[in-house]
Amino acid sequence: MLEFHRQFVVDLVGSGDAQLPNRVFKKLFTDAGEFRPDRDDHQYRGIEDAWIRVVSRGNTAYRVIYLRKRDTVTLYRAGPHSVEDNLAAPRQVDGFPVVSQEAVDAAVRPVGGNALSQDLAKSRLSLEQSEASRFMKNHESRRLYEQITGRRLLPHKEVILVSPYISLDLLKSTQLLGQMLDEWLRDGCSVTLITKPPSAAELAEFDRLESRGFSVLYVPRLHAKAYVFRVAKDKLNQFQQQVCDLVVLGSANLTNSGFNPDGIRSKEPQLELSYQIEDKDQDELEGFLAYLAGMSVGHDVVRSNLSSIGVGQ
Repeated sequence: MLEFHRQFVVDLVGSGDAQLPNRVFKKLFTDAGEFRPDRDDHQYRGIEDAWIRVVSRGNTAYRVIYLRKRDTVTLYRAGPHSVEDNLAAPRQVDGFPVVSQEAVDAAVRPVGGNALSQDLAKSRLSLEQSEASRFMKNHESRRLYEQITGRRLLPHKEVILVSPYISLDLLKSTQLLGQMLDEWLRDGCSVTLITKPPSAAELAEFDRLESRGFSVLYVPRLHAKAYVFRVAKDKLNQFQQQVCDLVVLGSANLTNSGFNPDGIRSKEPQLELSYQIEDKDQDELEGFLAYLAGMSVGHDVVRSNLSSIGVGQ
């Protein structure tokens, strides 16, 4: 018997990754709809009868945690590596059974092409519209960093990053966020970074951002933090039509402590709170972003000014 724990479904539909459910189901089930054994599965310490299934490795590492008792498998959690951290045992009432083999068979087909995937999509929409769904934290679900990086497989036309302070390593091409932005840039997306003017020691790093295709603008008295991710609707496939833009305001700087990519694995995370702006309020934000751009100084001007006084040469 197979059961889906309620939190497992929430993890999938709330990930922001339109392809994640299909990747997870392919790793869990055979084409015949049977639970797929995997010799690399290993026990999860701290919860009786809990096991870990590795879905993917590397920067996009995903895990599934399931419970196996006699002939019953309960799919409990799904997400990045951090989903393993500090889990408590599930409550019995939070599970609901898959009563039809047809439902399991349908689950391994491409996302969007069956009734189960449509139900998942509806659940995702209701999750995003729930009372607290627009609030994002950097240390627990719903996490800002995961909401952003979970959009990697979606085509985007515009990204605007507004942050006075930046951990430049987050944007490197070797890091998940930097890789994602590079992929979008190659697909024709515009990426604009608005931040405080750099020090002379940072100038070369910002030069590299510009060479990769970033538009870099500087505002000396900047204190706002905003992150805009606009999808390219003309490039969405038939399974992505319900995807919306992500527009966020909050306290989190674009830094390791602000975005906290390691999640609850961080020993002393800096506690941040961000809020997803509703469509009706985005015009006001657009006006503010235009104001910032109008009063900003371009990277070429800053570089030229520093060079004229013998700095950065």
